[in-house]
Amino acid sequence: MASQFDDTDFVDRDFQQSKESPDDSRGQPVGRSPQQPHPPPTREDLEAKVGDTQMRLAELRRQQEELERQRVALE
Repeated sequence: MASQFDDTDFVDRDFQQSKESPDDSRGQPVGRSPQQPHPPPTREDLEAKVGDTQMRLAELRRQQEELERQRVALE
């Protein structure tokens, strides 16, 4: 296999450059910040969302039980 490239060979310069530049643990190039339109949610926001989701899940389970009771009554 030839070790030299000629002008007709495809060379992926982005790939070569990414191999040369160090990445952080998330694969983001060091020195470049990921573009985030919003800051990450706070712990309180996450806890509130978890609480809301748990309440919704409990309501759905109650509805499921009611529907199962109705199904058994119809059978």
